[in-house]
Parts: sequence; C-alpha cells; structure tokens
Amino acid sequence: MKERILKSKEKLSHVLPLAEKYRIKLALENHIDITSDDLDRLIDFDSPYIGICYDSGNFLAMDENPLDAFYRFKDRILCTHLKDVCPKERYPDAPSFGLPGKQVQFCALGEGILPIQEILAELLAAKGKDAYITLEIPTPVQSSLSQACLLQKEIDNVLKSMEYIRRIKPSLMDRKKGENSCPENSV
Repeated sequence: MKERILKSKEKLSHVLPLAEKYRIKLALENHIDITSDDLDRLIDFDSPYIGICYDSGNFLAMDENPLDAFYRFKDRILCTHLKDVCPKERYPDAPSFGLPGKQVQFCALGEGILPIQEILAELLAAKGKDAYITLEIPTPVQSSLSQACLLQKEIDNVLKSMEYIRRIKPSLMDRKKGENSCPENSV
C-alpha cells in the first residue's frame, strides 16, 4: 500500500503545477481503499489547489470515525459526499463495503448510524457558503429484487434522504431573518 501511495504522490507532484496554473482544485477521496493517514500523505503539498472530497460513509467503511476525519481535514475539505451507513446485516443479499470484519452498507440519509446532522452542522459552520455538498445515496443491490424494484428502491431512498435534509434544515440554518437569500419554501 505504501508503494501505491508514493507512486500516486509522485504523479500528483506532476499534475499539481498544471492545476495551480489553471486554478483547478484537486479533491482526493478516500474511496474505501486508503486510510486517513494515507490521504494525509497524498495531500501533503503546500498548495491550496489540493485537498479532499470528504465522504462521510467511506471513512466509517475504513473503520475510522467520520467526525474525527472531518476535524482532521476540515481545512483541506474542498467538497463533500454526504452519505449514511448501516450495518451490512440490514441487506444480507447485497454486496457490502469496507474492511473485512467491518463491512457496511450504504442507505438513505438519516436511516443509518452516522451522525449526519452533526457532520452537516460542523461542515456548514466550517465552510459556510463554500460548502460544496453532494448527497450521495447509494442503494444496496439486493439480489432478491428485480431491476424494477431496485430502481424504485433507489427513488425511494433519494426521496427519504431529501425529506431527512428538509426535516433537519431548520436546526442547521439557525440564521437571522433576512440573512438567507433563498425564499422560505425553496428547499
């Protein structure tokens, strides 16, 4: 693994000057294949043009605390994939993700075990209007379901996740009246 990290870092050292020249930010994600320590080594450049894509679910799949990872990288977070995690046993007929013995499934936001509201609150407090957030809602591919049922489950999980965000939004957006430039019913 260390050799892979060193090779990747070397490649990044060649790409980063171009990113800086054209003012393109590179956001590296721990895609359930590297630890926080590895990610820290990869982005260890003196440049504002390299940071991370913080993925809440992927840290837990690597048996790391997502909030600890947030605090560790909060000054280097360029974008976020907000994702929730549930135990693999919830969908026994679907492939799971993560380290052996620590595998998980991903689920609709608010249905899993991650402190999504706390993560989102910390992210918004740290990044404000510069918080680029993607709601990532993977649906377990259960072998017992038809393609049509899997598609419906995906739609349902997206709708559940959007409803969860709407439900927690008032506590997240504790602002003075008039500070929000969006109409009340826009989200």
